Amino acid sequence: MTKLESLEVDLNPKEYIKVFCDQLVIMKQPQVIHFQAKGKIGRNWMLINFIYSGQWFGAGAYEEKMAIVEKFLVPPPRDAPRMRYMLEDLKEDAVRELLKVEGKMDDKKKLTDLYRSLRDRYARKDEQMSKLIAKARR
Repeated sequence: MTKLESLEVDLNPKEYIKVFCDQLVIMKQPQVIHFQAKGKIGRNWMLINFIYSGQWFGAGAYEEKMAIVEKFLVPPPRDAPRMRYMLEDLKEDAVRELLKVEGKMDDKKKLTDLYRSLRDRYARKDEQMSKLIAKARR
């Protein structure tokens, strides 16, 4: 989490999203453009976003996101049902604009607050468990 805390989302959105995702996926049917979550941390991030926003990452605003894709990327062939772009191949401005459409630029604060809350809660639970074990050993 230290890496996430040190990232400035507005200044470096590509590095921020790379913590959770590894590629941009464009699907024609259903019409969805989203960053693909990588591993457990990415799936947890998507779940947290769903809890906070009530929608899965990538849902909605297809036309607006497609305009960004067409502005910054080689447009996918008309007959391609799905295209994938690795994050390293995307321009910083493309990532920034896609994140703004998603409304995810404030995720850093939500995630760091949640991380601190969980860390503190589990530290207290761990301390309580240690006391119980020590007491049981006497």
